[in-house]
Amino acid sequence: MPKDYRIHSLDSLRGLAAVSVVFLHILSIYGAKDSWAISATHGNFLAFLLVRTPLGIFFAGGAAVILFFILSGFVLSLPFLSDHPQSYRTFVIRRICRIYLPYAAALFIAIGVRGAVSVEPVHGTTPWFTAFWSAPPTLGTVAGYLAMTGFPYHTNIDFVVWSLIHEMRISLIFPLLLAATSRSRLWLRLLAFFGLSFACGWWAVRTGQGASVTQLSIQTMLQTGSYIWFFVVGIELARHRRMIAAWVVSRRRISFGALLFLAACLYCTRSLFPTLGPTPESDFIIGIGAAGFIALALGRARLDRWLTWAPFLFLGRISYSLYLFHPIVLLAFVYALHNVLSPTMILIAIVPASVLAAWVARRLIEEPSMQIGRFLTRSKPG
Repeated sequence: MPKDYRIHSLDSLRGLAAVSVVFLHILSIYGAKDSWAISATHGNFLAFLLVRTPLGIFFAGGAAVILFFILSGFVLSLPFLSDHPQSYRTFVIRRICRIYLPYAAALFIAIGVRGAVSVEPVHGTTPWFTAFWSAPPTLGTVAGYLAMTGFPYHTNIDFVVWSLIHEMRISLIFPLLLAATSRSRLWLRLLAFFGLSFACGWWAVRTGQGASVTQLSIQTMLQTGSYIWFFVVGIELARHRRMIAAWVVSRRRISFGALLFLAACLYCTRSLFPTLGPTPESDFIIGIGAAGFIALALGRARLDRWLTWAPFLFLGRISYSLYLFHPIVLLAFVYALHNVLSPTMILIAIVPASVLAAWVARRLIEEPSMQIGRFLTRSKPG
């Protein structure tokens, strides 16, 4: 994307959210987060602070995905809202190169890494962990992954790619969403898309996990539909970003602090109200909190300066690779090192190793993929 369209504080916000996903998955290997939740119910004050207050933002991985969707809607809108909007062909080709090429590369890297380690039961790991890499990938698995079916048994090789499948599908219709939100009143279009997404989410939950290809296809498409509203929210934030920034600037410090705290509480809904669980209802509440973070980042100079701190900008640059490749690092380290290092040492080592892997992937996979997209859509001379 041209640099003119970048808002660096939002890049950092994406990077910090990606880190929270990494932390969540690390804490899920041996069940630390579940243990904290149990301790919190038995009066452990420190555990209560970590899992029942907005401090849960540091490992709110599910909320981070919703933030990613809203940020995508925001960032993808900017070129279309400029004086020289890009064509649909340019948009789609660059989007495919940006998302799909690293996505495909991750599959073959994961297969190679899995083949290099001994995949055997590891004492103390959770069922969540043991569900991945439990069986060697087949030709059908590879084909299903590359076809982006979204079926669970096609994504277990890299367990975060489910969200990228929804992102890719919605990206293909993104210009249509922009066109659909350019008419009617703001509240009416937000309400209409909210109703559509909520209905899809409700239907997907009620239908349950099917067994046949048809049932699985219907369910995964319904899940994609349930996320459209978050992209629409991002579109509206981008369309009204100057008005939002002006409103945020006019807030007093105490008012801004209260809004930031409210956004954090909404974003951490599943920590504060665990009985809600991962439902469409909690998704939409989290989405309001995520949108609040973006809106507040647009109009507050001090928050913008904090978010544009060099380490946060670095995390923003590698955020996609960090999200995409950290599961491979996580699984490889536990399987390869569980007889060598203690669980604590393994968990600590996963963080810098994931960051290093993300930096390498950014240089060797992401950047070349984006260059391919620019090459394929370059303007012909004359």
